[in-house]
Amino acid sequence: MISAGQAALVTASLERVGEACGDPAPLVYARLFQRWPELEPMFMLDRDGAVRGEMLALALRSLLDVAEGAGAGAGMIRAELVNHSGYDVPPAVFARFYEVVAEVVAERLGTDWTAETAQAWRALLAAVSELITAQAAESGLSLELA
Repeated sequence: MISAGQAALVTASLERVGEACGDPAPLVYARLFQRWPELEPMFMLDRDGAVRGEMLALALRSLLDVAEGAGAGAGMIRAELVNHSGYDVPPAVFARFYEVVAEVVAERLGTDWTAETAQAWRALLAAVSELITAQAAESGLSLELA
């Protein structure tokens, strides 16, 4: 669980990134594909990036829900772990997607990425990691990278 102050910092950081670069989806997925190139062919039919944009929007809404203590976001993240494993996305890679989002936010904020903002994101990512770890154990999924 993260504090209300930390939730506010995460929200503000996402708002500033949106103001600075518009849609962060191309940046997030470029970094994801750089790290795990085997995922890019899964988006072959997403020529205009609309699917990636919707997926990122859902992930961000879920993150913000978790930050604010809402159960819907936690349930969505747990469900999407299982859903993505059905699309052959390795659960370990799914688990690290949120870290990629945080890296892009930090990079885009530059000097506006403060120690307090970094701590808020670490707390949120820890909460998300707990959700994913619990769901992986319940579903018999491995979070080990191959």
